[in-house]
Formats: sequence, C-alpha cells, structure tokens
Amino acid sequence: MTYDHALNLDNWPSARSPGTGQAVPVVTPPNPGLAAPAFPVEVAVQRICGHHRNLARVFAAQQGHAEAIAAGACPPDFPLMAAILRYIELHLLGNHHRVEESCLLAAMRERGASGQLVDTALGAHNQSARKFAALQSAFGAWRQQPDLSNPPFLELAADYRECELGHIAFEEDVLLPCAVETLPASDWVAIAKAFRDEDDPLFGSSPDPQLIPLHHVLGAGTAAN
Repeated sequence: MTYDHALNLDNWPSARSPGTGQAVPVVTPPNPGLAAPAFPVEVAVQRICGHHRNLARVFAAQQGHAEAIAAGACPPDFPLMAAILRYIELHLLGNHHRVEESCLLAAMRERGASGQLVDTALGAHNQSARKFAALQSAFGAWRQQPDLSNPPFLELAADYRECELGHIAFEEDVLLPCAVETLPASDWVAIAKAFRDEDDPLFGSSPDPQLIPLHHVLGAGTAAN
C-alpha cells in the first residue's frame, strides 16, 4: 500500500477548517500505525520541506569534502562529487523545481497569490539552472587537470550551495506561508500527491546506482523528516 493510498488523498471526507470556513479533508487513516497529519496542507508542506532537508544533507556532504580538500586532509573524491552533481541534476533541477513550478507556483499564480513572490521563485530556479551548468563545466575541467591546487569548481560549488540554501530559506520563511494563506484544500491535495509521486533518487525506494558513493557517505536509507 502506498503512503498516498493509506492517507486516502483521493477521497478524504470534507470538513470545515476552524477560523476560515474553508473546506478541508479530514484524515482517518486506514492504517492506525500511520501518524497522519490532520490536513492536506500539512502533508504537502512536510513533503516539500522533506525535499529541502535531503538537499541540505547533500550540500553538507559537499561542503565537508571541499573543506577537507582545502585543508589537505584528503585528495579529491571525483566519484563522490560526480554523485553529488548527479543528485542535484536529477532531484533538485529535474524533480523538485519542476514539480514546484507545475503545481505549487502555478496554483499560487492562478489563485492570485503574490505575483512578485512567484516571480522571485521562478527567477531563482532559472538562476540555479545557469549556475549548475557552469558548475558541471568546471567539474569536467577539473577532472581533466586533477592536480590543480585551487580549482574554480570549489568556489563555484560553494556559491551554488549558498544560493540554494538561501532559496530554501526563502521558500520556507516567505513563499510557503503565503501559499498556506492563499491556496484551497483541493490544491494542497494535488500538491501533496505530486511531491510524493516523484521518488527521491537517493533516499527513495529505488536509489540510482550512480549515487552509491554519496549513499555511502550519508548512510542514506531514510529520508529526512
């Protein structure tokens, strides 16, 4: 049984949200062992922030390895760094940003939420794609000259990491609170299903074999809560 099915996201009975009168589904999980959130907005926000926590774990691994290289504590682990880049490409760019744009941000624009916030998020996604392309190019150049003492890749990786962590903070501190105030329950059910349906290539049920070096570093077996 999938988590979505256990939560009965397709058929939650309708109730009224205290304080707003908005129709929201009330969960009665068929599996008593599931600690199910009360409303679909909580499911969706937990899933989005779970993506963020997993990405932060990967960025922390990247930072730790970069600091070890800079301190002369270890040589560059190119398979590990390649796995980190692959995770970013598959999950952050190919999954997380794509689902945000097609579900969360599209719903916010349709419901009349702050267009400036939506535009800021989309601009950050476009910037992320551009910076990542430069990062991949720098990584390829470093692999061709592995003895470089101060490869541009490390500075670009640090900049990319800080930009993405800043964007995560913007989403959790500004964008998501606006969405919670704006979107109806039906939108949150769709958003929750969209984020859950996209398996994490590292922490999900079918890990990408090319991410094995990263899996070993993180001890990845369960996603962050």
